[in-house]
Amino acid sequence: MPIYEFECKDCGKTFDHLAPTMQATNQKALCPQCQSKNTIRKVSVFAVANAQPAGTPMAGGAGGGGGCCCGAGGCGTNN
Repeated sequence: MPIYEFECKDCGKTFDHLAPTMQATNQKALCPQCQSKNTIRKVSVFAVANAQPAGTPMAGGAGGGGGCCCGAGGCGTNN
């Protein structure tokens, strides 16, 4: 289920909303502070967690150059 960030245009509160279905992603979220439906969905940024220190080669041969899991060849090629 995707989590979207909304902003209430009445009170200014920014809050997260969990959309249980695809149809719910197009609906207005109810503000938890003032109960208004005068909300807008904001463009959110996301982060990817990585347990490896920076500069550590990835497992599976991607550290061998080429930038993909295939090693030095391109994905889907026989190089």
